[in-house]
Amino acid sequence: MTVPQILIDKVAESQFTGLPDWEVASMLNAPDASFAYVKRDVSTSDVGEILLASGELYDVNEALKNPSEDIKRASFIVQKTFEKTTSIRTSDPDIFTSVATVLNGLLAAAVISQTTYNVLMSLTNRRPSWAEHNNLPTVTSRDVGLARGAVA
Repeated sequence: MTVPQILIDKVAESQFTGLPDWEVASMLNAPDASFAYVKRDVSTSDVGEILLASGELYDVNEALKNPSEDIKRASFIVQKTFEKTTSIRTSDPDIFTSVATVLNGLLAAAVISQTTYNVLMSLTNRRPSWAEHNNLPTVTSRDVGLARGAVA
């Protein structure tokens, strides 16, 4: 097995000296705050829980009693999303744009608060791991051992 040079260089860094291979692998696979956020998919149950916890689920139902055209459109999109899927593919730029448009409409109509909007939008972001950022598969303790010079 050929170990990528970038992994060999990384595990040779001083912060990994003396750490067991499994721990280094774990660190290289963990979200890394030094990298920019990337988009991720969002579970519809997480969205529902946030709306329920915010107390704004009632506000959504009230807004639907006499809705504007924008609210009708947003409501239809949300309803169909929750009926048809358990995950919203916000990692897809087009779907993220649609979700942002719907949430912006709900915010503008005062159906959801700025706080709830921020929490919902934050669900779409995550930090990649060092391995992911460098286009490597999940790093194993064996990979670390080989990068440190072990024989396969």
